[in-house]
Amino acid sequence: MRLNPFGTSVLVIGAAVLFVAGPAASQTPPSAAGANGQAGSKWSAPRTAWGDPDLQGIYNSNDNVGVPIERPARFGNRMYLTDEELAERQKAAEKAAKDDKADRRQLGPEQTGDGPEHWYERGKTSKRTSLVVDPPDGQIPLMPEMQKRFKDWDSQRYGKNTDSYLDFDLWDRCIMKGMPTVMVPQGYNNALRIFQTPGYVAIFYEVIHEVRIIPLDGRPHLDSSVSQWFGDSRARWEGDTLVVDVTNFSEKTRGNQQPAGSFRGGGRMQHIVERFTRVGPDDMQYRVTLEDPESFSKPWTMDIPLAKNDAYQIFEYACHEGNYSMFNMLSGARAMDSQTEGAQKTSPR
Repeated sequence: MRLNPFGTSVLVIGAAVLFVAGPAASQTPPSAAGANGQAGSKWSAPRTAWGDPDLQGIYNSNDNVGVPIERPARFGNRMYLTDEELAERQKAAEKAAKDDKADRRQLGPEQTGDGPEHWYERGKTSKRTSLVVDPPDGQIPLMPEMQKRFKDWDSQRYGKNTDSYLDFDLWDRCIMKGMPTVMVPQGYNNALRIFQTPGYVAIFYEVIHEVRIIPLDGRPHLDSSVSQWFGDSRARWEGDTLVVDVTNFSEKTRGNQQPAGSFRGGGRMQHIVERFTRVGPDDMQYRVTLEDPESFSKPWTMDIPLAKNDAYQIFEYACHEGNYSMFNMLSGARAMDSQTEGAQKTSPR
């Protein structure tokens, strides 16, 4: 459930949530550990009937809810919390989850704009100081123009300058969560499911029910004149790692995705390389590197551990472009305009 300052629900979703059990992430580098910090050097990935590494199953990133995308400056180049810092973060996460639950029980979802308790995946965290692992300081290297767009967008997103549906981002409008924002953990609906057949891999995302069908047969990318919301994906195997190369993005995605922190997506020049590697029976390493000379001053990389949980049930994420929420959001903006105008007329000069 997404919320906005107007007190209305931005999305209507139905999701049951199961938590993934497992110890907190250790100080082991991400390249050698999975979602639960388990070393994968002695483990061999299973194979499909046709011989490819078997990645199939349901995964989620629940263990990293609350980990910021960009690293707070106080951690410098440190990728992991100390045990004391982890205990403090865990305590804060549990308190926030408890307070949210109390608010929902006292006021009800109609007043909070919130959903039922079983939608949420809160109260857990890990030792990670950020999802960004390169550059070493954990910061997204935004170009000056993108920094300005980010600040401008953030200041107008829910306010008097919200005049049209075009003033909302692509997730607000139920078009897409964005690439690779769809992989970033949030407070709910962090599941994806991977399917494989000879020559193809399909990835189904719980949020906005996106499905990517990715060929493995070595075909070239689409002509550069063809752009798509999710780009054009082509995959290959490098050992046990599925490497997905993504190009042909639409310029409409640049700076127009749900930020999930301070993240902003690239546009037509964006190039993404994803790496999926099973590192244990229940652990997947997901690494993604982005570059776009119009958006970022240099390439940058996120590392998002995923936990395999085939018992998780993926329900419908009932969101579609132009649904009732857009009417409510624009109505709320007009109500804010009226309040502002009324206050200006009555204020002493």
